[in-house]
Amino acid sequence: MGTPLMQNSITAGLDLPQKILVYQNAQGIVNVAYNDPMYLKQRHGISGAQEILTKISGALDQITNLATL
Repeated sequence: MGTPLMQNSITAGLDLPQKILVYQNAQGIVNVAYNDPMYLKQRHGISGAQEILTKISGALDQITNLATL
């Protein structure tokens, strides 16, 4: 799904493909982190790609929600 975003703004390739970071902090709490696609939209000046960004956001939410069960 990242190709159309990179075609929209070549610099989006700096942040694509999306990554998910899972880590444990010093207190033993496990965290899951990733860049919100709307942040990428703003960072790279992506326009006219709301449907793709929403789809990516939903996929990331599903993956991370399943991983934290």
